Amino acid sequence: MLLLILLILYFDFYGVSSVTPDVKTALDKYGPFKVKVTEVSLCKGPKLQNGTENTLSFDTDMENITYQINMKTKTKVDKVKITVWKSKLDSPLQKRPDVYYRINNPCQHFFVAPVLRNYYRVKDEKKCEIEKGMHIFSMNIQSLVYQFAGVKFFYGKYGVQYLMTGPHTNLICTHAVMDIYGA
Repeated sequence: MLLLILLILYFDFYGVSSVTPDVKTALDKYGPFKVKVTEVSLCKGPKLQNGTENTLSFDTDMENITYQINMKTKTKVDKVKITVWKSKLDSPLQKRPDVYYRINNPCQHFFVAPVLRNYYRVKDEKKCEIEKGMHIFSMNIQSLVYQFAGVKFFYGKYGVQYLMTGPHTNLICTHAVMDIYGA
């Protein structure tokens, strides 16, 4: 990023303008951001069985989402998939995903492991099992996106699907649409 800024300053100073507008336009669409969630829903996972009964609710400004997840049995988490679609603000989401992120060892992952420990009370990271019973927790979307993306990101409209599965069952599938815009 620093190199890009230095190049812009160099081209501006020496009057090379054919490159500058495109680079400046790109920088106008990147930086500190805020998140506005416009839609959240539970979705169906790819497996035939559901290992949980899930409900979600959110506050009026959709900044905080509360999950109620009833685990039917003690289940190992074996995969997490995060799929992201992007479009310009005020445009429909693309049909083809921009990012498809598959995590085969979720309890060893820098972002997913703390979520499993804190919200699902996973104790043993090698077994990576969620205990049977009710798991209720709230998440602040802005904080969660900051943890995953950092404090600067590309502006636009994003669709995100978060899918967590066990060996034979779907555990949770959530789809959200959010606008990321300049802070």
